[in-house]
Amino acid sequence: ITCNHWVGGHGCVRATGGGRTTCMTSSSPAWAAWPLLLTLLYQAALLAAACTEGISLQKCVQVLAIGKALGKSECGRKRDYYRCLKTEGCYDLPAACIVEATGAPISCRQICEAEPGLYYCVDPVVRSDPAEDYNLCPHISKAMAGRPPPTAEELAVATPLPFTVAVWTAFKRGEGGLYPDSVVPLFLPGAASAAVASIFNFHTSEVIVEEPIAYRGLPMTLDGFTNPPVWAEQTSFFVFNVLATKSGQVEQTREMVSRGLVGSFARNISALEQIMSKELTFSIPSHGALNLSSLQVSVLSGRVEDFPVVTTTAFLTTRTTTLDPAFVLRKWSAWRLRCLEPIVYRWQIFELQLFSDGCPNDGKGFDPLFPKATTSTNVVPTGTLTAEELQDALAEPRGPEAISSGSLAPSEGLSFDVLKAFDGVLYGPNASWVSSCRGCAGGEAWVGLSAGEYGDPFTTACAIIRQVESPTGQCARVALEMAAMNTSSSYSLGPFVLRAAIDLLGVEQSICISRTKDDYPLMQCGTVDDNCGGIIDFGLCSGYNQECQLNRCRCRQLAERTDAAFTRWQCGLYSDGCDGILDFGNCTTYAQASCVDHVCMEDNPAATKWRLVCESGTTGRWWVREMEFHVEGLCQEAHRSFRSSISSGTADAEHVMMNAFDGNTETFWGSQCSGCVPRAAWLGVDFGTQVKVACIKLVQDERSAQQCPQLVLEYSDDGLLWIERYRYGFGKHVIGPVSSLQADMDERLDDAVDLRPSQRSANFWRLVCAVELKRQWGIYELQFFDDEACTDSLKSGILRVMSVPTGSFPVENAFDSLEHTLFKTKCGKCGNSSPECVPCPPSEAFIGAEFTHPVNIKCIRISQLEPGVGNCPEIDLQFSTTNEEGSWTIRDSFLEVGTFALLIPKMPVDGEKISEAQTNLNTMSMFTFVLVLVSAVTVGTTREEIG
Repeated sequence: ITCNHWVGGHGCVRATGGGRTTCMTSSSPAWAAWPLLLTLLYQAALLAAACTEGISLQKCVQVLAIGKALGKSECGRKRDYYRCLKTEGCYDLPAACIVEATGAPISCRQICEAEPGLYYCVDPVVRSDPAEDYNLCPHISKAMAGRPPPTAEELAVATPLPFTVAVWTAFKRGEGGLYPDSVVPLFLPGAASAAVASIFNFHTSEVIVEEPIAYRGLPMTLDGFTNPPVWAEQTSFFVFNVLATKSGQVEQTREMVSRGLVGSFARNISALEQIMSKELTFSIPSHGALNLSSLQVSVLSGRVEDFPVVTTTAFLTTRTTTLDPAFVLRKWSAWRLRCLEPIVYRWQIFELQLFSDGCPNDGKGFDPLFPKATTSTNVVPTGTLTAEELQDALAEPRGPEAISSGSLAPSEGLSFDVLKAFDGVLYGPNASWVSSCRGCAGGEAWVGLSAGEYGDPFTTACAIIRQVESPTGQCARVALEMAAMNTSSSYSLGPFVLRAAIDLLGVEQSICISRTKDDYPLMQCGTVDDNCGGIIDFGLCSGYNQECQLNRCRCRQLAERTDAAFTRWQCGLYSDGCDGILDFGNCTTYAQASCVDHVCMEDNPAATKWRLVCESGTTGRWWVREMEFHVEGLCQEAHRSFRSSISSGTADAEHVMMNAFDGNTETFWGSQCSGCVPRAAWLGVDFGTQVKVACIKLVQDERSAQQCPQLVLEYSDDGLLWIERYRYGFGKHVIGPVSSLQADMDERLDDAVDLRPSQRSANFWRLVCAVELKRQWGIYELQFFDDEACTDSLKSGILRVMSVPTGSFPVENAFDSLEHTLFKTKCGKCGNSSPECVPCPPSEAFIGAEFTHPVNIKCIRISQLEPGVGNCPEIDLQFSTTNEEGSWTIRDSFLEVGTFALLIPKMPVDGEKISEAQTNLNTMSMFTFVLVLVSAVTVGTTREEIG
């Protein structure tokens, strides 16, 4: 082969053996010719020539190298290599090739016969020349490649090599077509066996697929398999065994199949998918209106047993080898349909069909339940049988018994026995069961099947009932019920349990019976199909170190006592994240101590450092005017000597820690944080010596935003490990500006009992219009304050606003600090423009807010519409700690509330409402308030324009 030259940007490559010349224009750079050069070299190397010692073998080795550079598969390269040896005249010579390990001469045919690829390399091209129609070795044609079936002696001593497969599929189902769950378990094993045998040139009897396969109607995977493709709709798991019939080829066969099918670099996985798709498509009946759209396979070497096996019922029941308790479908001793409504005459049923797998109209119904011919066939006369005869009798299959509330007695040669409801005869004068009761009461008549004393429990997934056409003999509503056998020695059914109540419409009805959690008592998590198109949700795993696999909670990793999360734990028991318990011991090292939150707390501890931690967080900064630590429980004996004060940080140099311990309530400490998150702010002292603290006097700022409503007292000796002593403000008592924090205050105090309404704090506050409104209540602005001067706004502490339903004027408009926006109730439409009157009943219209922490409202500023336009003249101020119906308490009531008002609540006298003089502004205060409001109005906007 010679490359003549490059002239004027044009290059010519001439393959001298074949006389073909390819020219490239100047637009093609020299390196662009490289793939073309390889192709021409490859073709030229395969031209016939006489076998020349050394040269011919070297030439064919070059064919291998060039084939690899061209990206050919190993099978393709090897096929061309042996074809080269054939065309060179070397292939059939007795010693034209050499053994690579020893250099000894050997026949090229022998080397090809020893190739692992002889069993899995498949040439997909159909070649017209018989001399070229082979897979790998030129002397073994494709027709000759089929292996004869192994002998009985070979099968008897064959070594099974297991491989586990996951197959993901998706189908397109036409109207009235078959369902995948009725096709895949039936035809997939044969398709897989044929595909594996075809690829590796096995006889089909050497590839055994274990049945039944595990079919799931959803995409899933197991450890070791790849993830399901995004299009997957079904998953099938199964194990196939390759029988190695020759003892000396076990490992060679295992390696051959593994290289072909296992792992991300498997050579023949695409061929496996193509052949399985073709075989499965051919197996599905042409009239089934079900077409395979996609199929993907993943293979593992070895046997995986931990996946569920599905029978034709499409429900998980067993594992590959042994029962898997998590997937056992619970079975019951009896099932029945009980009529819940009164029947005019007698209940008459021509046929009742029960199926254990599903309804026929859902593509199931392959497993009907039939009773024995007579109810006595299930009774074993133990007194007349020996032990061996009894065992044999019990081994015989026994179907369920037909049971009922009672049958109408035979008359004039006609029988109405309960077996008539299960005899398969749909209509006729002697084909129905008729209840013994006449004018049956609701719940009186019933019919069903029972396993009997020695029968096997069973499950029911579908019921088809055909009643008489006359309405006087029909039941309009039935209860599907099941019962288990009593555990007592004598046979009897336990109480029937309701599964579902169904309305019966007409003569015939098919009822799909949904599975419930009761059917899978050992499933722990995840979801499964309920058999009727729904899902059974078992929830999440309870252990924090558990994950849900195949509806069972599996432990990822057990927690240990040495884990960082348990660094400061001293006592108590705790879960290890799975099913075990970690024991952190008890508090025996202390003289008198209790285990509280896994920390040993001495009953009367002494420590050098004590602090109060703001557990709830704050709206603004935490302001503490005074803090005293007392050694006794009544806060009568302060311990005033200490080394230094300690805190989480100070706001500025003016509000230092010592301000909280100087005995002056005019000075205060301010926390460094504002809007502090829980436990971010704390304040305390270092006594320098062991001190016992039993009570704390605390004076906070009067404003709610600067208070902490929930506190924790902690102590420490090193300032690193803090131990909780007491908690305050977590019961029914709200910590106010001045408090004596005593150990039992949360258990002892109840603000609803101990305090007057004017003293109470709450998270929920609202204004309620106490009169009927025939106009929509309209409010421009509403503000809450926690001081009587109406200067300390609580707006920053509002968590959410709330109101009666609104229309186009949302409640947020009343809290946006914009005087030109308006809140309006939806009720109160009785004007001329409204076609009908929808008033607001008394105490129905309200507006209010939920606060982040309990507050005590001491002033409300309201700006509402004018009287006659949308004004409420009588308003109640209410509060609640829960926002539940019936939990609201009236704090105060206000009369003759005008357009602008500052509502300052006071205690009612003898239940009377506050007078007008107490609630409304005098002339001077009204004038001042109007000036404030005018300053907030947008320039150029008037109330008339807003109107």
